[in-house]
Amino acid sequence: MAFTLYALLMGNAMVIQWSTEPSLEIVKVVLDRFTKNLFDFTIPADSYLLTDTFKASGIQIKSWTYSVYFSLFTFGLLLFLTSISDLSRTFYYVGIASFVIILGSLGIESLGVFKQIHDKAFLVITILAYAPLSFYFHSFRRGTHYLTRFGIYLGITIALYIIAYTQGQVEDPAMYLSNQGIAGPIIFVLSFSIINGHEIIRGILYLITYANHEESKGSSLHFLILCVIYFLNLAYTYIHFTMGIDWGIYYLHPFALLVLTALIGLWGWRLRELQYKGVMDFAPTGAFLYLSMATVSFSIIALALATANDPLIEVFEDVILYSHIGFGLMFVIYTILNYIDYLENHKVHKVVYEPQKVDFWAAWLIGLIIAGALVAKSGMLQYKQAKSAYFIGLGDISRVENDLHTSGQYYNLAQGYDRLSHRPFYSLGELARVQGNNDAAYVFFKSALQKKPSPYAYANMADLMFKNKQFFEAIFDLREGIEVFPKSGELYNNLALLYNQTQIADSVFYFFDKGREYSQFPDIVESNLFALLTKYDYFQEVDIDIASISNDYIGNISNQLTYRNKFEEVDKKPLKKAFLQDSILYTPNLCYLYNFTINHRKEAPDSLPKWLNDFAYQPENAHFREYLLLGKSIVHYSQGELLTAVELLKEIYGTAYSINSYYPNLLGLWLIRQGEFNQAAYYFRQAYQRGNQGALISMAIAQSELEDKEEALESWGRLATSEATDIKAMADDMLRLLSPDSLKKMDFTSQEVTDLNKYRFLHYHQAKVPTRIFDEICETIRDSQYKVVAIVERAQWYLDRSLLEEAGQLIAQLEGEVVEERIQPLVTHVQLRLAHMQGKISEEFLQKVESAQYAAQELGLKSYYQAAYYQHKGDTAQAEQAYKNAIRQLPFKEDIYLDFAKFYTSEQREDEAYEVLLNATMLNERSTKLLKAYVLKCLELYFDSYAETGLEDLERLLTRTQYQEFMKVYNAKKSEMEKRFEDWEADS
Repeated sequence: MAFTLYALLMGNAMVIQWSTEPSLEIVKVVLDRFTKNLFDFTIPADSYLLTDTFKASGIQIKSWTYSVYFSLFTFGLLLFLTSISDLSRTFYYVGIASFVIILGSLGIESLGVFKQIHDKAFLVITILAYAPLSFYFHSFRRGTHYLTRFGIYLGITIALYIIAYTQGQVEDPAMYLSNQGIAGPIIFVLSFSIINGHEIIRGILYLITYANHEESKGSSLHFLILCVIYFLNLAYTYIHFTMGIDWGIYYLHPFALLVLTALIGLWGWRLRELQYKGVMDFAPTGAFLYLSMATVSFSIIALALATANDPLIEVFEDVILYSHIGFGLMFVIYTILNYIDYLENHKVHKVVYEPQKVDFWAAWLIGLIIAGALVAKSGMLQYKQAKSAYFIGLGDISRVENDLHTSGQYYNLAQGYDRLSHRPFYSLGELARVQGNNDAAYVFFKSALQKKPSPYAYANMADLMFKNKQFFEAIFDLREGIEVFPKSGELYNNLALLYNQTQIADSVFYFFDKGREYSQFPDIVESNLFALLTKYDYFQEVDIDIASISNDYIGNISNQLTYRNKFEEVDKKPLKKAFLQDSILYTPNLCYLYNFTINHRKEAPDSLPKWLNDFAYQPENAHFREYLLLGKSIVHYSQGELLTAVELLKEIYGTAYSINSYYPNLLGLWLIRQGEFNQAAYYFRQAYQRGNQGALISMAIAQSELEDKEEALESWGRLATSEATDIKAMADDMLRLLSPDSLKKMDFTSQEVTDLNKYRFLHYHQAKVPTRIFDEICETIRDSQYKVVAIVERAQWYLDRSLLEEAGQLIAQLEGEVVEERIQPLVTHVQLRLAHMQGKISEEFLQKVESAQYAAQELGLKSYYQAAYYQHKGDTAQAEQAYKNAIRQLPFKEDIYLDFAKFYTSEQREDEAYEVLLNATMLNERSTKLLKAYVLKCLELYFDSYAETGLEDLERLLTRTQYQEFMKVYNAKKSEMEKRFEDWEADS
């Protein structure tokens, strides 16, 4: 009974579940902003909004439901077998014959046990295991205790189960026997309903007459009134189930009616003992026989509900309803005819089965006729529905075996017997969808709506329409579904997501509100709502407290992180490791982990990069590896670990799809910030060729920093044709500034030449502008901040060429200038560089290093100057570690490698000095400064072949003049090393 009530409450949810199909919407967020040479750059990233569409599953055939059912059925059948041994001879033979027929109807031969002997060998063995023993207990050992008999039968049953499961040729014998053997249990339900059809009327009679006494009045009227109310409810139930009329009136569902009847009926069955006294006694035989019928009846009803076999459900509903109408009506007439004179003041319920005028069995027979007439009126529909239910069961067996063709044939047979049934059409729709026939699937799902529609069928129809690009038909299907199921939060959710595509925000939020109110999964609907509020930035227009959003559902937290990322806010909640306990990632927890990484990139816990790496190299996560490693590289970049970040991003770039433009563009941005313009231009070109139009501007800026301006002029010329007026204006300015004869053409005293253009002219023509011209142009710059930046860059240019005096004079000029806070780090850094190159390494120098401001991507400068301080103090261990830190943080800073190599040389650790320069040239492939140092170091170590290889690279990178100048140094060094070797040989 509990199994039945559970299955009744669950409804179709026992076999059809809502699942979710996640989809992602990309939200562009900002990782970082920086200014390079007064060009503003933004480093973009993607953050992901997670939205979930509810999907209705196919029929989920669960093995445990059949196991539970068949166990209960077997228990009830064994109670029946145990009980019939106590019946009179004639009834015993009827009972044992019924038992054998039920065994034969189970389809035991389909299990294939002992098939090599004969198809029906196991059936014969099963019958012989029970029938002779039952006859023995009936004829020779009638006094054997009930529990002893039951225990013996139970032992035989367990043995037969073990044989069936070990020797059978099917995976799930319980499923086979349950689906093929429904005829016997249907007879049990019919019998149980017939013997109890009048019990509620008898219960009413008890309530009315149990307190009667000689002066009681009105009992007859009360009895009739309650009976009329009861029959009116039954009549409404009848027209509701047969005609589909719904007046919104409460009615007793037939299964609830049977539960109530079964409870009352056990008491009534005991009272009727005098009617079957010659056949059996109530205790214990009658009671256990009643229990056996109840067990089998409720278990088969539960199975019908648990498998959503609605033809079988309707058979049972009709059997119960018709029996209660027929037998209940005749019991009222029987009671009135026999006891009308006693109803007022006698306890009639005590003698109700001792008729005075009309025999109980005569009334029972007429009740049977009435119930039969109702069956006939329906056109024997119940027989057809039973056949339909049988074929549904066979279809389920084939479906479990993955025999889709046979399964479809059985479902077609099932719908042929009951063309209004939901279950066979829904199963056919599922099969058609699995086989890729979406048009047929839609027709089948729509057919499933004829009599007993379900929100699942509507969801499937809309999904099929949407995938078939019939957008408005999908909306119509969902709206129709909501009219039929106005409290289906899942349909509201899906409708809101469809309206999202129309940009009709009011409808979207209305349907999401309804979805949150009614859905079984409000957190999912709330997550979707949050996603769209983030997408459209509607938080100002709606009354939603972000802090109140549930944090128990991963979609909510992930979307909150995207919201924070979009508005550049840090979410204070720590990583929720409960969402990441499984080593295998799926889309929702990947989104959460990635969004968390973007949000906490600057202050990520030390364990986060390791987590990302571990997940990335889990084989099952291979399709997510790219995103995980990107997140790891972003963390390293944001925390100043530029070497690791760049190497990792280059690895991702090398393995990603050749059309991906994001990775080369990101590499270009990271490199241009470090002043590695040559490599940056290369990666920007790759991004541009892959479709990133914005990368052309970045490429032109990077190319403008190179000594050869031809490529830059070509890129700016292409941008000058842009339809965007701001881009065209910038390109025109840059073309004028980069022109070889720009100094002659530009009048720097003119008001038309802006301070920005004056700064840029000086920036791009440092080598061509003599000191006098530089000073004159600087004097014309009105904005002091442009002037400060120009002076700082000129000073850096001098320092690059070791012109310390000239650099010092320029830096001294800055003392009289007002320097804005955002520019002050430029001034501080050039002052530190000058002091470092002058060898003014002191405690004051260290204090200034420690107090200076550094962006995360500039922390390498701090480590570099600390290394110089420790080296000056003679603390070689700390100096070495500081140099290593500096290279890890600023891998493109040439001076760091050169000074680190010199440090090792001073410590007579030549091999390590060589390794530093080798690594430097591998990472900075186009750095002629590093390559020259490497070639000379190779000569010092007598690695002549390596030196010659490096020399070939230099010849390719340098101009002819530059190469010839270096060859003088090279030859001198080579001669020095050869002489040193000759001297060494002479000495030895």
